[in-house]
Amino acid sequence: MNDRTDKEAGKAGQSHETRDPAGVGPAGAGAAGHDRTGGDPEAAPKALNNSEAGNDRDADGNRGTGPAEDHPDTEDVPDPASDVEAAGSLMRQPWSRRAVSGGLVLAVGGALFGLSRTAPRPVRSDGGMVPLRQPVASAPLPPEGIQPEAGEGAETPLEDTAAVAEPAKVPASVQRPAGPAQIAIVLDDLGLKQDETRWATNLPGPLTLAFLPYGQSLASHANRAKANGHEVILHLPMDPGGRADPGPQALRVGQDSAELERRLGWNLAQVPGIAGVNNHMGSALTENVAAMEAVLTRLKADGRYFLDSRTTARSAARAISDRLGVPYAERDVFLDNDTSPQAIVRQLAETEDLARRYGTAIAIGHPHRQTLKALETWVGEARERGFDIVPVSTVIATRGSALWRLARDRAGS
Repeated sequence: MNDRTDKEAGKAGQSHETRDPAGVGPAGAGAAGHDRTGGDPEAAPKALNNSEAGNDRDADGNRGTGPAEDHPDTEDVPDPASDVEAAGSLMRQPWSRRAVSGGLVLAVGGALFGLSRTAPRPVRSDGGMVPLRQPVASAPLPPEGIQPEAGEGAETPLEDTAAVAEPAKVPASVQRPAGPAQIAIVLDDLGLKQDETRWATNLPGPLTLAFLPYGQSLASHANRAKANGHEVILHLPMDPGGRADPGPQALRVGQDSAELERRLGWNLAQVPGIAGVNNHMGSALTENVAAMEAVLTRLKADGRYFLDSRTTARSAARAISDRLGVPYAERDVFLDNDTSPQAIVRQLAETEDLARRYGTAIAIGHPHRQTLKALETWVGEARERGFDIVPVSTVIATRGSALWRLARDRAGS
């Protein structure tokens, strides 16, 4: 390597410092991806030192920059180390104008930053430190020891934002009622199995007992239920769609208005003293706007409520009830789709959780022996845990339906 000329060494150095067709020198190469420092101002001196230590020396340790014509975009600038002759021969380093100006900018910026860090901060007359950046006029500094309240310049912590977020399952208009959480338990399909129906009417309550219109001994069962403090409603058979049979005199999609009203009247007359109606099956009919308008118009005239069992998510009952002003509620939980005792207990616990969160909850079960046995003990235990066990009409009133209260007063119950 001793036979390498200074010109060759200068070309080798040029390959590291002047390979920029746009004319950008080492100071600007970081942004374009050519600077080994990555544009880091703190790493720039290290990169320059590395260049001085290796890239610009030949095998004998001598620096070689080559003639000036090999560097058309640079000029010779005295190296700060050129005065140190003890290190060897006179040293010269080609520096670009942009490299020099970039270094000066970094040096001045670092000096100013250091001064700003070390300069003493002024002191207010009350002894507090004056902030380096004055607050805007609309957000004055609070007195010492007092934190600004939300809306007055204070930032809301992230956890507070999550805490006040509206639960996804509850509409924004729903407010948790004051007082103890209320739970309404509804038992459907009563009147067919006589032993289970009698068992249900003798349960502690008050519960809401829904009788099928084609059951047996309906007047006797309904009277016993009311005597024991339960609320009685009609479990109205409606068209489910498909092959399932809701029973005789069911309301069907496609019936003319006269037939539908005749069947509705017959069903309502089968169970004495009812406070409201809920649907038996009915996925197809509750989606039918014309049919539900006929049903709900009759219930409004009679001063009765409608409880939607929600056998379909596309039920039109809520919207039509709101428009017509019919007292309305809907099921929150099914208790016994799985009739194992463990599953029923889990569903009752889910009902309690909903009631704690939203103030009210409505659960629907059936006269399975497992369900009836679970309710025998659960009602008393739930009261001990602070829940009010109430009929569905109480939940509707608690949820703020003034129309329901008017209907209840008009009916005299």
